[in-house]
Amino acid sequence: MQFSNLSSQLAAVMASETGDAMILPRALFIRLLVAALRQKGDFDETFYVARYPDIRQAVHDGVLREPAEHYYGTGYFENRQPKNYTIDEKFYLRENPDVSEAMRQGAVTSPQEHFDTVGFREGRRPYAGFSLY
Repeated sequence: MQFSNLSSQLAAVMASETGDAMILPRALFIRLLVAALRQKGDFDETFYVARYPDIRQAVHDGVLREPAEHYYGTGYFENRQPKNYTIDEKFYLRENPDVSEAMRQGAVTSPQEHFDTVGFREGRRPYAGFSLY
């Protein structure tokens, strides 16, 4: 039922658009994005709870029962990392020459450290072909 509702909403938007561009209502766009994220299944609850102290505390306090629901409802939009990604260091350094410079200056110790601390939030890819959805 939920899928047919989403399909009919999308069909209505598509029928009203012309050309290559499409304008989606914000709520519909978010539903489609979250559906794609869920389908990919790139969420690790153990990692997410360990990585984010506020999530760990909310789970401990019983305020949050499902960390995945936080990620899909809020965490993705806060640029929170859903799982641990092992980067391809050669690719990462080739794509991000500023990281090589930061390593030379001692600001970061490794490409992995950079990705884990700021790279993910900045939208940098850990390896070729990476996509959250």
